[in-house]
This record gives sequence, structure tokens and C-alpha cells, in this order.
Amino acid sequence: DNKLRDCTDKPGEVLYILEGDSAESVFRNCRNTRTEANLPLRGKILNVEKQSLAKIGENKEIKNIIEAMGQYPYRYNKVKIVADADFDGLHINVLVTLIFMKYFPELIKEGRLSIVLPPLYGAKKGKEFIPIYRAKDIEKYKGYDIQRFKGLGEMTGPQMRTMLDKHHEYVIKMPKTTKIIEDLLKIITDAETKRSYLEKLEYNFTDFISNIIEESYENTTSSETSK
Repeated sequence: DNKLRDCTDKPGEVLYILEGDSAESVFRNCRNTRTEANLPLRGKILNVEKQSLAKIGENKEIKNIIEAMGQYPYRYNKVKIVADADFDGLHINVLVTLIFMKYFPELIKEGRLSIVLPPLYGAKKGKEFIPIYRAKDIEKYKGYDIQRFKGLGEMTGPQMRTMLDKHHEYVIKMPKTTKIIEDLLKIITDAETKRSYLEKLEYNFTDFISNIIEESYENTTSSETSK
């Protein structure tokens, strides 16, 4: 049962892969039905580097993504992963990235896969809405109503549209090995590491993603160069 909501353009401009039904219901109210498609993720996402082909073949989420993408050059010009700004969301970002590295490497090599990070807070005054990605930036918005977003489903359609149009986006590169992703998974799934990053970054997931991903690629580049 594929929950893809397709767009009318062929190929479509963007396929948004969203975390959960609540995020999908918000996006439904703000998407461009001509150019933007969306696919909500439900249930467990497998780590395709750790599972057998039989297990992968039985997984509905993976099958839904493969069916949605179609054959190269694929049914969408770009794919953007949008998950909650918490460690579960980051875990989903990494696991979905692994799926694309395994089944759609051309998309990554061509710079067409990215992660869009949602804001942790929103500053509201009248009809104005400003996404806030760092807790320390709240103090810049005196006189605004501040809302804490615990998940994408807590946003309104216009707020999500603003987030997508003025996004913090990270284009995924194709590593020479999957070691980077394995290291990321260890960071994201280790309870003690989670706690230390939360304390250090004050829920600053923008810096978490940019620093960790960039650092990982830099380390890979330097190690490859030194060989």
C-alpha cells in the first residue's frame, strides 16, 4: 500500500520524504500539487547495510521509496528528506540516505538528494513567521510569540511552507565508503553520545548535521589523500 501523493508534472520537481502521517497532513495543505510529491514514512526503517536481501525485500517503506523513484533519471528532479529535529529524526535521515546510496547512487552523485532540517522554534508576530534553528537565537525576537516545535506535525501549513522555502538544506555527497554513515549511526543511536550532544548544542541540530557530516567527509578526504 504505497502512500505516495504524486504531482501532476512528469518528472516532478521534488519528492519530499516526510516523517510520519502528521507531517504529511500538514504538507498536504501547503504543497504545490503540480511540482511537489510527498511520501510519508511509517513503521520501522531498516538499515540496508546490516540486513539481508530477504529482509529488505519485505520492508514496505523501502519498497515504497523504490516504486516512487522509478527508473533513472527517476521520476523526480530532486529528493528532500524532512524529519523531526530530534535524534529519531536524524536517525531517519541517515537510514533513508543509506537507501539512496544503495539503490539510487546517481541521484547523490548528481547532487539531487538533500536533508531539510526543520526549525526548533518559530517566532510569530501577526502574520509574520520566522523559523528559529538555534535556541540562543530566541532572544533576538523580543515582542514575538515563541513556539517550540516538538515535531513537524505541530506546524501549520503556512509555517511549513516558510520552512521549505527558507530552509536549512544539506546536500548529500557520495562517500567512497559507507563508514561515514556507520559512524553517524553509532553517534545517533548511542544514548550517552546523544545526551552529551544535546547538552553541548542546546538542541542545535543545525550545527549537529553540518558539523558531523562535513567533519566526516573531511576525514574521509584526508584519509584517502594520505594513502
